[in-house]
Amino acid sequence: MHDQLKDLGREIVRKENYGQPGKRSRLWYYEEAKDVLDNSEGTENVLAFHLDFRVGFEDCHFTGEQFRKLSELRFLHLHCDALEGNFDGCLSNLRWLSLHSSILMNQMPMPANLNLKNIVVLELTSCDVRDGWDSIQMAVKLKDLSLRQCHYFTRTPDFSRFTNLESLSFENCHQLEVIASSIGRLKSLAFLNLSFCHNIRELPHQVGYLKALTELIIDGTSLQDIPILSHLKKLKILHAKQCKFLYQIPNSIDLGTSLSDLILDFSEIIELPDSIQALVKLQRLSLKSCSLLTALPDSIGQLKELIELNLSLTRRITKLPDSIGDLEKLQVLNIGHSGIRRLSTNLGNMRKLMVLDASFCVEMEGELPSELGQLSLLRVLRLDDAGIRSLPLSIRNLDHLQTLNVIGCHDLHTLPELPTGLTNLQVTCKSPVPIPNLPDLINLKQLTFSECFNLAEMTPGIAKLSKLEFLQFLRTGISSLPEEIGALSQLKVLSIVNCWKLRSLPTLPAGLQELCVVGCNLFHALPDLSNLQNLSELQLRECSLMEIRGLGRLAFLTRLTVRSRRIANLDALERVEALTYLEVSYCRNLERLPDLSNLKLLNEIKANECKRLDEVEGLDDLCSLRNLEIRNCTSLETLPDLSSLKLLERLDAGGCEKLHGLEGLDELESLQALNLRHCKAITRLPNVSGLKSLQWLDISGCDNLTEIPGLEEINPISISRY
Repeated sequence: MHDQLKDLGREIVRKENYGQPGKRSRLWYYEEAKDVLDNSEGTENVLAFHLDFRVGFEDCHFTGEQFRKLSELRFLHLHCDALEGNFDGCLSNLRWLSLHSSILMNQMPMPANLNLKNIVVLELTSCDVRDGWDSIQMAVKLKDLSLRQCHYFTRTPDFSRFTNLESLSFENCHQLEVIASSIGRLKSLAFLNLSFCHNIRELPHQVGYLKALTELIIDGTSLQDIPILSHLKKLKILHAKQCKFLYQIPNSIDLGTSLSDLILDFSEIIELPDSIQALVKLQRLSLKSCSLLTALPDSIGQLKELIELNLSLTRRITKLPDSIGDLEKLQVLNIGHSGIRRLSTNLGNMRKLMVLDASFCVEMEGELPSELGQLSLLRVLRLDDAGIRSLPLSIRNLDHLQTLNVIGCHDLHTLPELPTGLTNLQVTCKSPVPIPNLPDLINLKQLTFSECFNLAEMTPGIAKLSKLEFLQFLRTGISSLPEEIGALSQLKVLSIVNCWKLRSLPTLPAGLQELCVVGCNLFHALPDLSNLQNLSELQLRECSLMEIRGLGRLAFLTRLTVRSRRIANLDALERVEALTYLEVSYCRNLERLPDLSNLKLLNEIKANECKRLDEVEGLDDLCSLRNLEIRNCTSLETLPDLSSLKLLERLDAGGCEKLHGLEGLDELESLQALNLRHCKAITRLPNVSGLKSLQWLDISGCDNLTEIPGLEEINPISISRY
């Protein structure tokens, strides 16, 4: 809604002086804004000017003279390569200036006499700011200063004149080493960002004088200590991610009683001090991938306001302290990929817990505590690839549980009855009946069976899952699906992968949008697909399918992938006019494709390894085609005239050893890559001097091709001849 209102407002302003953009109050549209500058059409009416980056317009240089008529300009956002010339007397009323280099890795030069006396917000990205930059000293009204990716200055300016500063950022200023001690005079500063200033090794003690500071971001710095924390009484947010030299948090952190967010991800913290218990307002503590951390202090249970605790990827932590159960307001606990071996029975005390993520806790063993069933507000339980053997019977009491993932739990023999509120269930289980009360799970929208090798058939009653939208079988022992699956009116996606016993499918629900059958070697029979009017994607790979009945009735099919060694034809394919992607690779018995000339929307064709394919009829009418792969089609001798394929970017005919001509190749003006490797029958090519976009050419193994006229005029970046 916010974006829609913004666009509406801009369109209203655009209607001011519609044919004379230089007389409007605001210029937001790139072409109009650039024309006003290029033609010096600006007037005193313009208060805001926004010229953002556009591909193809990287080399933009502007001079002070082009801005001279914009005498009342208050806001200027500019992407350009350089500001040149004399800016004296220009932009004197500017309040907000945002400058960005338009060339990657380039530092945009700054004009020496830029007038900043009325600037309140100054944002410079990838600008050539140097030590001793004089112009900034006149910006005494500054409230927000952001220098981002400015790589040439090593020390901050003297802050003595900027007493109104509220926000200060030096993000990604890699050469910055010294923060001026005068920073302590910024009594109104609430936000300080030094993230990824790699050369900053210490903060001046005057940072401790910043009584108004509420947010400090020091991610990616080389700080070894943060001694000033005890003085920052109003600090609410501290980010110290990827601080490779930060081994400890000072004991004095107990004085930071306002802290609500402490983020230490990917840092080298060895331990947390017991004094962390004094952070009585802490709501979020993240220690993700603190690889040296071996334990949490017992005092962590005193963080009574904690809402989120992230211990993911802390592989040396093997146990949670018993006091973890005292975190009665905790809503999110993430211990995924950690070394934790067992969940405490005190877990049941965290009655407000909504998300428990113990995925990939491979060291976790045995049973989960029955107290899990006391987490009455739990909505998400992730145990995928954990080492557990069973779930407690009490799990059925979790009335709010919506997502349960136990995929990859190979030691899980059985599942208990599950709560009926589940909407997303992903299961790996050794039992022939993995979900004993499946028909009762009437709220399910997504259901996945993975590596349920003993699952031979579905539990009767699946038709009761009337809300099911996504059904997936991955490496299961299932040999068939029940007829009642056709009654799943909401089913949108059916995916069956590497189910080696599957032979056929029953009639499928009419609302299906995606059907995927992959790696089912015995699968040979599809039902008639004529009723699947909404099907948009069909994948049939590595199976024994011989035909696709009803293919011509799939009016909305946009993607078709067929890889079957037994299929010999694709009858009625020519009627699927919505098709944009077609793959028929590894169809060894396929001799010909139907006439493709009606498939005007096709932009990609892959017909690799079709050994008997000897014709691709209608190819010359596919004006939208961008990628054509016919690799190792060893029976293919000719292709239609290619001259109409003006959008074709890639042509791969490698290994087509009988192919003896490429008529129209010389007119493929968009062609970027051409593979003719081992096309032994090709003796000549048309003049390729018109292929100005060609970057890659492989003609190795073309033993009879002795000359390529015009090749010397285009000089591809990469060419393989041998």
